[in-house]
Amino acid sequence: MPGKAFLGEEWVRFDNLAHSSWLNVKLGNFEPDQPISQERVLTLSSNGGTYYNYFFTPPGDNNFNFFSGDVKGVELSGHSANDYTRYSVAVLGQFPTKTYSVYTNFNQSFEIPKLGMQRIGVYAGYGEAPTYFQTSNGNPIPGEGLGNRSFYRAGAYGMWYLGKFDFDTYFEHGQDDVYLGNSVAANQPQNLPPGAAGPSWNGGFVEGHYTYNPRLILVGRYELIRMSKEANPSIPSNLGNLDAWTIGYRWYPIMNPRAGLAWVQEFSRTRNEGVAGTAPNSLLMGFDFDF
Repeated sequence: MPGKAFLGEEWVRFDNLAHSSWLNVKLGNFEPDQPISQERVLTLSSNGGTYYNYFFTPPGDNNFNFFSGDVKGVELSGHSANDYTRYSVAVLGQFPTKTYSVYTNFNQSFEIPKLGMQRIGVYAGYGEAPTYFQTSNGNPIPGEGLGNRSFYRAGAYGMWYLGKFDFDTYFEHGQDDVYLGNSVAANQPQNLPPGAAGPSWNGGFVEGHYTYNPRLILVGRYELIRMSKEANPSIPSNLGNLDAWTIGYRWYPIMNPRAGLAWVQEFSRTRNEGVAGTAPNSLLMGFDFDF
């Protein structure tokens, strides 16, 4: 079978409009200005290779729109002369649903004597997602969603540097509309179960790195999600709660300005509460080539 190649992102950026670092515009298919980039995660295993909070959907929810991954849209961003203050505002098209969302991120850096620069920030995203689709021969037609209902995500984060140690801390609060949470079409309110509500949850993670030297990095992460309100009373209150651990290291036998080759070993464990038998482990040993 012939090999295939693709571009994960395709975008153009116009910098320093009106000769100002505060006005930069990006258009195309790109990763939104995530607090901690999913595209640059250091872990790669099937359990530990993603930030679960970025892509979480509550039990029974049919909202598949996120503020993570590669999304088509336009982003306005800017920064101060010393890059300590940054902001971004993006309007994102959620395809194939033909809905739109708005995502913002603001962060500020500051110096701590003897420790260096630290960074803290806040972010928020608001959008809409369809609750049903037009159909052809009984099959949903992509891009023909109807009955849009709202969802949002908001939180805060920090990036902390302590010598050879650095830590990323992230908090998220999320909520979906009651129709999204119960996978019910907005034109059929009679199908909402008694006591139905818009699900909400809180989550976050702490990820630490120890850079022994530029060629050897130790990595550890703990991530959790806790449901604060289920979509309806019939759902167990702990269904959807998640705990995930990952530990590992990356050693670069080859490193130069153009490319690097890393030997990677990591162990991950993920547990979904309320679901029997869901505590999978994964062990990864392999090479990661970056160009």
